[in-house]
Amino acid sequence: MESMKKKLWIFGGAAVVIILLIASTVTREQPVEVVQVELDAIRIWVEDTAYVQAKDEVVVEASQSGRIIKIAVEVGEKVTTGQELLIMENLDMQYQQDELAVQIEQLQGQLASGQIALEQYHLDLEEGQKKLQRDKELFQAGAIAKAEYEASVQKRLSLQKVVQKQEVLLQSLNRQLAQQSALYNDVEKRNQQLVIKSPQTGTILDLPAKKEQAVAAGNELVQIGAEGVLELKAELLSDDMSAVKIGQKVEITAPVLGDQVLHGKVSKIFPRAYEKTSALGVIQRRVPVLISLPENELLKPGYEVQVKIETQSKNNVVVLPRTAVRVNAQGRNEVLVVEAGRIRHVTVQTGLKNQELVEISSGLKAGQTVVRDASTNIKENTRVKIK
Repeated sequence: MESMKKKLWIFGGAAVVIILLIASTVTREQPVEVVQVELDAIRIWVEDTAYVQAKDEVVVEASQSGRIIKIAVEVGEKVTTGQELLIMENLDMQYQQDELAVQIEQLQGQLASGQIALEQYHLDLEEGQKKLQRDKELFQAGAIAKAEYEASVQKRLSLQKVVQKQEVLLQSLNRQLAQQSALYNDVEKRNQQLVIKSPQTGTILDLPAKKEQAVAAGNELVQIGAEGVLELKAELLSDDMSAVKIGQKVEITAPVLGDQVLHGKVSKIFPRAYEKTSALGVIQRRVPVLISLPENELLKPGYEVQVKIETQSKNNVVVLPRTAVRVNAQGRNEVLVVEAGRIRHVTVQTGLKNQELVEISSGLKAGQTVVRDASTNIKENTRVKIK
């Protein structure tokens, strides 16, 4: 009898334990973190690094070879249009100019003496013409012989040839003088170009040229930026360029700006991509893009900034954190909606996506509650407790 009672107590206790376990399983709520579905804006960005540069930036190059003998400015110095920047010399060109000067002086001397001779020849010809006229009258009057008259005719013809020959000589000397003078002027012009002057008012951004340095034509000497007018130059991956358009809004940030965010616009997209090697050694195709920059005293040419180009945007749409959307076994987008303390799996359609948010184009409405982390394996109708 006592044995029977013990068995009943054992079975009864086990039943109570089982009932309690079942009850605890049924009533246990899984804690979850949720977000409220709201209407908000979503923006799609192309982000990259950009550098500040002068908008009207001029690179002054050497127009010819030479040696730099003087540099009159420093980096950061403000200059005005026409101000002397540096001086070069070209000894070969100076020698050529000196030689041309000597030749021009000789030609001018020959022309001067030739002109004097021509004037004398004209006087002789005039006198010969007068003598011929007198001899003609005397010959017709029978006062002189025919031979004497013919001698006067030949003398006049001879003097005419001398004048013509001298005129041809002077024409040749004038042509030579014009040619040598043109060469001299060209050399003089090139010699004047050895004095490098600023083509615009601005600030010296760079001075790659050094004193006593020998440079060739085309070498960069000075870089000048227009004062106060700055812009940004970014080099974007070619894969991102299909979404980038002129006029798109740009957010600009930099450590030097602190919490300040500047706003610009895409002002120019270059027509071709260039090959560049990244810091990790990866060869990339990048497209230069210019961005307008509002006036700001903190940014200077050469500073690095971060830019976010807004390529797409929507306002007043349903958005969720990207973590709140998952792909189910059927390959559809799905969220975990909390209704009356239980989980309901809801299929949704998505739209725009950025790194943080995703647009829900259908399947949800504002005011609903959704589990923040959809990767959590919570079955349909599971009771949950909001953290």
